[in-house]
Amino acid sequence: MKPPVFIGDEHWATGFRLAGVTAWPVAPGREEEAFAHACAEAGVVLVDARCAQRLPADVLAAALEAGRPPVLVLPERPGMPPPGDPAAAVRRLLGLGS
Repeated sequence: MKPPVFIGDEHWATGFRLAGVTAWPVAPGREEEAFAHACAEAGVVLVDARCAQRLPADVLAAALEAGRPPVLVLPERPGMPPPGDPAAAVRRLLGLGS
């Protein structure tokens, strides 16, 4: 089984490493490359909100829709919802419109 991988901010990466998760801090401008690498290597990809916002929207949307590996965009602050509208994605996947 492939391990989960976190990509994003160095501070978040430190916390995930302390929890035993593989974590790759991402330099600005290298988000798409890191995301593609994580999707190829991980069982689950965890992306911080700022990193996700810097990814091309179509790349992130395709990965979220494919679900292999599962991709989870983490909220910017604990207790806050992640960016985007997951309800719209669920409606689209169920064929209920956008």
